[in-house]
Amino acid sequence: MIFSRPPDIPLTIETRPFPGPILRIRMSLDRKTVAHIATLARIRLKDEELDLYAKELDGILHWVEQLNAVDVSGVEPMSGVGRFALPKRKDEVTDGNCRDRILANAPEPAAGFFSVPKVVE
Repeated sequence: MIFSRPPDIPLTIETRPFPGPILRIRMSLDRKTVAHIATLARIRLKDEELDLYAKELDGILHWVEQLNAVDVSGVEPMSGVGRFALPKRKDEVTDGNCRDRILANAPEPAAGFFSVPKVVE
């Protein structure tokens, strides 16, 4: 499964010619759903924060829903904001020629390398 969601969330998949399948979640976020999202994101929330974040996430989903309503059927897909080709260069491996400048920022360089304290026994 690509994503995980609580089984009680209604889910529909709508298709359009562009940009492809659109995932639509029609719901109002409650405390349980926000707690589940926080768990998936590995974020620890206090109980008193759940209502605040439920309201904020609901607002974000509302804005996304408005964006999904925009008709983009006549818009050509783009890979960037400019309509020009970027210059290309050869893919060559170099050492960067800047080791000394980089090591100047190190608190204790040693023999041309970063020296760090031992953290694993």
